[in-house]
Amino acid sequence: MDKTHNFKIGDTVFFDAGHIEHGTIEAFSELDGKPWAKIRCKVIPGTTSRPVEDLHRSEKDCYDAIKAYSEKIKNEYRKQIKTVDDLVIFLFNHDTNDCECGDYEARAVAIEKAQELLGMSETRLLGMEPQI
Repeated sequence: MDKTHNFKIGDTVFFDAGHIEHGTIEAFSELDGKPWAKIRCKVIPGTTSRPVEDLHRSEKDCYDAIKAYSEKIKNEYRKQIKTVDDLVIFLFNHDTNDCECGDYEARAVAIEKAQELLGMSETRLLGMEPQI
C-alpha cells in the first residue's frame, strides 16, 4: 500500500477529535517519515493535520477503530489488576474521575475489577445507592 493509504486530495475522511469529525483532504505532507493529511473540517471550522493512518473512509469505520482501540487499552489495564492491592495501586496511578479529563478506560476497568474482586454493586460504586 502506498504511504497515503490510497487517499487522494478531495477525499472525505473521518477521524477521532474527541468526537468523530470529518472533512476533506486538502494536502499531504510528511513528518518523521510518516504521511500526514491536511483536512478542511466540516463540523469544527478550519483545518487540522492528522496522520494518514488515523483516517477512515466512513463514520462507522472510525467508530469501530475507536471502539477497538478502547478495548485494547482496557485489556492492558485488566492485566495489571489481579488483586485488591493491584486495584488500589491502579486507582492511585490513573485518573478515574467521571469528567472529560478522566481516563474512561481506566474508570471502566476499575469499576469492573471492584465488582469482581470486592463484590461491590455498580450502583454502590457510582454513588447511586440510596443512603439510609
